[in-house]
Order: sequence, then structure tokens, then C-alpha cells
Amino acid sequence: MRSLNTVNVDFGFVGLGLAGGNVAGACVSKHSSYGALFINTNSMDQKSLAKTYPSYGHFLIGGGLGTGRNIKTAEELYKENVDEIKDALGLFARTEFIWVCASLGGATGTGFLPGVINILTEQGFAGHIGLILIIPHKNEEWNLAGHAVPIFGSDNQLIKQLPIILIDNTKQENDISAEYRSIGYRDYLNKSNEMVASVIHNNNLLSSSIPYYGGSNFDSLNYLEFIKTPGILAFSSFKIDLNMDSEHSEIKRLSHKIEKNIILSDGYELNDANMIQISFLTGDSNATHVFTVDFKNIVFKEMESILFPKKSISYLTTETAMSEVQISIMCAGIPVERNELVKELIKRAKQEELMMMLEDLEI
Repeated sequence: MRSLNTVNVDFGFVGLGLAGGNVAGACVSKHSSYGALFINTNSMDQKSLAKTYPSYGHFLIGGGLGTGRNIKTAEELYKENVDEIKDALGLFARTEFIWVCASLGGATGTGFLPGVINILTEQGFAGHIGLILIIPHKNEEWNLAGHAVPIFGSDNQLIKQLPIILIDNTKQENDISAEYRSIGYRDYLNKSNEMVASVIHNNNLLSSSIPYYGGSNFDSLNYLEFIKTPGILAFSSFKIDLNMDSEHSEIKRLSHKIEKNIILSDGYELNDANMIQISFLTGDSNATHVFTVDFKNIVFKEMESILFPKKSISYLTTETAMSEVQISIMCAGIPVERNELVKELIKRAKQEELMMMLEDLEI
């Protein structure tokens, strides 16, 4: 019998740069079966990550001076150290699925990302690689030439072939600040990274260690199909207290509630997705009078408004005392071009490509 902490997939996390490393660190800390490699060009950043996450692989590239946010410097450092990077990535030989975490705010992440993906593909991970991309706050000075080009430029094969989780720091700051007034910046960063880690880990747990109620099932292979689907992966999560909602009015507005509670980044519509998984979780003692035939029929009727995606609905229970219903949603295969934030990034990348071409021509 599986334990309550059994996961579907043994994830590996590659953290590129400080921001990518902090997200990878929060994620790997969630489960003992997860592994991580932190790759950095700045010795201070590396020391900080090694102190916080000492049990994992740490690889400092170059002289430790960083990249100065210069994409060309990062790309040169990658080329000079590609063989060592290949060796370092070898620690994931037995890993089932690898998330590569990077921010568009510096240069280590964007400069190394295409090469790291190529190495992992050569090492046999094709179809088992996902991206976790951090989009800096709109007020940050990050629009230096080239930062979006490796991922969102005219060639943009990365965004066409891989599943991507977008972390929009502007949305994260707004959402977290609304819940925690006057939060310190360091605490905000910790909560943001923890939110990302929890979303990824909790969805990894749902179909592997939490008992099902009734006949609905979403097993490990279904879960792998979701996370391997190219396009944007989007998540939503919220609770409903059915003791306060005897008419199920909130369930009757389910699609609206899902879109209203999208986390990490937004700008999605449910009908943009290729697949949608919805999980309802409540306490054992509450399940009998919550998960009724009427409840399921209301859910199915409401989900008819989502026209195209494959839909999977699961009902789960926990021994923990829980009177409300926790609703977790995972959407896969959202075309990158349908998201407003990505549209802006693609537009910016094309502009930056033109700028760099003119610089090379000395025009």
C-alpha cells in the first residue's frame, strides 16, 4: 500500500542562476525522491544556494564573477564549459522528469537554457523535460537586449516543444501582498517560491497517495500525459465550504471560479487548454454527504461549458478533519501564443533580435 507521501513522478530540478535556483530549491525540498542541480556563474549566489540546499549538486561556472546581465557573456561561458555541464547533468540519469528553472531577469538562465535543454535531450530525456520560467516584475529593469530571444525569439522551438509553467512576478506580488499586508521582500520571495513548489508537488501527490471516492480515477500515466504536453501548464486552486452553500451555487459557477483563481500567472481561458484535470478533496467523514449524485451531476453540467479540452474529474478523501472541499485544477496544452503575457514576450524578443542584428552590422 502506498504511503500518504508517495509521488507519481520522481522529479529533478535544474536551477539556473539565483532566481531559478531558489525556485528549484523550494521544489526539491518537498520530497526526498526529488533531486536538484544548481548551476551558477556568480560565486555569492552559489554560496547562498549551497548554504540553504547543501545536500544537492552545485556547479559554479567561470571565475564566479557572474555575467553582468550580458546574454553574450552567458552564452560564451556555456560554450567554454559545455563538457563539464554535461557531466554535472549526469546525476539525473535515473530521474523520470526534469524541470529546468530559469528567470528572464538575469543572463545565466536565458543564456544557458537552450544548451541545457539540448544536453538533456541528448542524454535521453526528450519528452521528459519541462520549463519553469520566471517573468520579472514589470517594474524591474530587465529589458536588456537578448533576454527573451533564446526562448521567445523567431526560432522559439523551446516554447513550441516543451511544457512550460510561467511564474509572473507581477501577479505573484499582487496576490501575495493582498493576503499578507506589508510583507517584507525576502518573505515575499520565500512565499512565492513556496507557492510554486506546493503547486507542483501537490499535483504530483494527488493521483498517487490520496484515496479516491467512487469510480473516478486519474492515475500516474494520466498525470504524466498532462505534464508532458507541450504548451503552457496552468493551475487554479480554491476552497468551498458546502455547509455555507447548501444550494451548490459556487459549484454551479465552477468554470468562473477556476478562471478567477488561476495562480502563478494568468491570461488564460479554459477553452484554450488541451486537457483539464479537476480534483475535489474533502475529509472522510464529510465525503458521504458532499460527494452525492446531485453534486456530480452539477459538476458535469457546469463543465459542459468548457468546450474542447479532454476533461478528467476526480473525487478524493483525506483522513484529516476537513469540512470544506479543496478544488485543484490543472490545465495542459495551452498554446503559448494565446497568453497575453507570452504575446508581449514574443513581440519583445522580435524587437530585441532586430536590435542585436543592427548592432552586429554596426548600424
